[in-house]
Amino acid sequence: MNELYSNTKLKERLYECVANIFLTPEDFAFNLKQKSLIKTPKSIPQKPAHYFQVQKELHDLGNYKFTESMMNFYQTITFVMAHELFFHPLVKAYAKKIYLEKVKVSTRPKTNLDSDDNESKIDIYKPDYCVKRIKNKPFTQFKGKGVFN
Repeated sequence: MNELYSNTKLKERLYECVANIFLTPEDFAFNLKQKSLIKTPKSIPQKPAHYFQVQKELHDLGNYKFTESMMNFYQTITFVMAHELFFHPLVKAYAKKIYLEKVKVSTRPKTNLDSDDNESKIDIYKPDYCVKRIKNKPFTQFKGKGVFN
């Protein structure tokens, strides 16, 4: 990834390809906000193999390992788009909101009770005894200092 982002020419060319094929991170965040697929990805104007050849010849992308085959090319631009979405602040904010609303936590005790390991046995005198029986508890009900608090 560092090699890709350190090459400004290659990065700009791949960003152009990403913009031609995928949603922008802003459009994706808009869809998340609306909870609907209002903005849709653009379709490739040609067949994928033809689009790859045109981009390779047009932007002189022939001597990079990211563009040596059609599969590498599409994997690279998909990875670039995923990387951009992961670090986009609007997408992160909506993903966090959805995560906190939807995640449920469940735990169950270990089934290996006949071993000599004291850590695997359920004991009512252990401080974490009640934690072993959580079932579908919403993430927002947990208290304390954590990543999302």
